[in-house]
Amino acid sequence: MAVMPGPYRWGVPVLHTETQKPTRAGLLCRGNLPAAISILRFDRASNSLAKRTDVWKSDKAYQHTLVTGNNGLIINRLPQLEDAADAVKYLGYEQPLKWFKKQAGDGKWRLAIYAHGGLNSEADSIQRIRVPGPNFQNNGIYPLFITWKSGWSEILANMLEDALKGIFGAAGLPQQGLGDAFIEASDRALESACRYIAARGLWSEMKENVERSADAGGGLSALGKQINALAEASGGKLEVHMIGHSTGSFVTGRLLSELSNRQLNTASCTLFAPACDLNFALRHYRTALDKGNLANAQFKIHTLSDSLELDDTVGPYRKSLLYLVSRALERAHKTPLLGMEIAFASNEPIEELWNKDRSIIEDVKEWRKFYETLAQGTLTVLKDKQVNTGTRLISSSHGSFDNSQVHIRDAIERILAGGLIVPLTPLDY
Repeated sequence: MAVMPGPYRWGVPVLHTETQKPTRAGLLCRGNLPAAISILRFDRASNSLAKRTDVWKSDKAYQHTLVTGNNGLIINRLPQLEDAADAVKYLGYEQPLKWFKKQAGDGKWRLAIYAHGGLNSEADSIQRIRVPGPNFQNNGIYPLFITWKSGWSEILANMLEDALKGIFGAAGLPQQGLGDAFIEASDRALESACRYIAARGLWSEMKENVERSADAGGGLSALGKQINALAEASGGKLEVHMIGHSTGSFVTGRLLSELSNRQLNTASCTLFAPACDLNFALRHYRTALDKGNLANAQFKIHTLSDSLELDDTVGPYRKSLLYLVSRALERAHKTPLLGMEIAFASNEPIEELWNKDRSIIEDVKEWRKFYETLAQGTLTVLKDKQVNTGTRLISSSHGSFDNSQVHIRDAIERILAGGLIVPLTPLDY
């Protein structure tokens, strides 16, 4: 089994060696009871961070993380609190309010809501949150992370491996010496196989969970209520900033609409390799921009270049996660996604790139027309083959954006509308 090089990454399936198994603590947790046990388990498993003094402990990370589960409902991971309602009030209102009141600064209350990809387990998510969290807080920004109790990255990778063996025999596809034509053929076979295995259903379920979280009583609806209370308590000083990575773009899009419905504006929105489709982007991001709930100049999208998408991998699949989603996991084959560079390429023939369904073609045309009205610099394409974590260079991939000091610095400096207050620490996990 192939092993992904470099650090763990948000929003991308990760394959593990036999000696590098992810903890199952997050999958065993139910309600309040095992939270303290799971925190200890996370810390024991976090060998790569054990000697670092510039990262949060796992319990601290939980103080800044809203965890949602099936049907978008909140899961309470804070042992001192009674239930999920108390948890969202504590995370979205009480703790930020307490922190902001102690800050001097320029008087602005900067709240960053960071929704990362929903493919990894809760344990892996908390591991990652430990690193960027202090970087936001050291720069006068209160970070609130949103994570799913998901963990289907390994399931997806295993499904692809099994499908490959079913197509090419027990040995599966050889890792070396393959021509482009053969790789393309194997990818097409895997894309077709995804329509007959549970992978497609898992993707639909994940999207449905986000959608339900915006319903009354769901996680995003409850969070919106607390942010509204925080805005009122701030006396006009609160700024809400959103960051979405990969499938996190579904969360930030829904939350944009939730705050818009409450007459609350979003000060900035940064997306890293967003996995949402263009129809979703038009309904949520374009609507927020058209209504003035998000300023045109404060909307930023980072994507990989198409050549880097084609160089990326998801287990045995020899293209990026976004290609797999577009061609196999979405309802229609070749669904246009917001995080794909070619969705913005006005000089490319639409009918050759995307599904010929009339509604999809219209979505692409509408998005490209809308994109022309956005501020210059809205889209930034990562073309370099490597990014710097602060200690080393790693390959540029779908999951590398939150490991990249350039990209995290860009997000923080846009929130600050200026330079960093405190330099970033290494973004290795």
